[in-house]
Amino acid sequence: MTTQAPLIDAPKRRNRLGLIIVAVVVVLAVVAA
Repeated sequence: MTTQAPLIDAPKRRNRLGLIIVAVVVVLAVVAA
């Protein structure tokens, strides 16, 4: 879970909050799918 997508790498480098939000969205997308 280090180099999965540039969209995730950008907020991850900015702050951990962005990574958490992206992670939650990804989990919700997987559960919905």
